[in-house]
Amino acid sequence: MGKGGRALCIGLPMALSIASLICLVIVGLGGTNKNNDNLNNLYFFRANTTDIDISPSDLNIDIPDTPLTDGIIDKGTDTVKDAVGVRDFYHIHLWNYCAGDFEDGGDEVTMCSPRKNKFWFNPVEVWNLNNTGIDHLFSDELKSGLKAYETATKWMFIAY
Repeated sequence: MGKGGRALCIGLPMALSIASLICLVIVGLGGTNKNNDNLNNLYFFRANTTDIDISPSDLNIDIPDTPLTDGIIDKGTDTVKDAVGVRDFYHIHLWNYCAGDFEDGGDEVTMCSPRKNKFWFNPVEVWNLNNTGIDHLFSDELKSGLKAYETATKWMFIAY
């Protein structure tokens, strides 16, 4: 092997290692400043809650599914979302989450949670539903999915 091959065998892994280090820094910076649109757009997951819709059949109660009942339930859903403080969207980052509202055709981040190790987005805690008993109404599939998500995010934090 000549000098060119030896330089390539040393230089290429070094260059790729530096590039991966830069990518890790960029991922770590995501969500660190709510006023910086570039950093807020570096998220793992975006939850859009503007189109949450509940039909009477979802409530397991015996009421007809008509435009009137749909309108009443939609208004009730909007009222509960406003009372609880559910935002239009949530950006889930490695260290925290940011929330905001859609305004004038764009999105505006209004708050970011404090950064913490092994962060995972728990909607029950974020929406202050801890002592309401709402988590007892979750299906087994949803509970299992949230537990798997919590485990995956902890391992993802360790991997990064």
